[in-house]
Amino acid sequence: MPTVQFTYMARGLSINRQMPAPKRVTEIYKGWYKSARAVIPEIPLIPELIGSYMSEFQLVADPDIGPKWIRFDMMSSITGETCQLVIDRKGPSF
Repeated sequence: MPTVQFTYMARGLSINRQMPAPKRVTEIYKGWYKSARAVIPEIPLIPELIGSYMSEFQLVADPDIGPKWIRFDMMSSITGETCQLVIDRKGPSF
């Protein structure tokens, strides 16, 4: 079962949870992000991935996608704080 890790060091958050794979596995950005956010609601909303919702967080760069990992780096446009979301698509290895 895939595992998700959300780290927001400025607020002292480090959360690891198992998550179900999205129904459309080929939706690399949106599908995996939405599934991760369903199990960890503390993950901030990202307008590029959710739609036109206004949010203070934005992606720093395109997500880093590997054969086993997906990594999202996010930054607050107000405070400059950063947070990371890492999804291990193959199973727990954190």
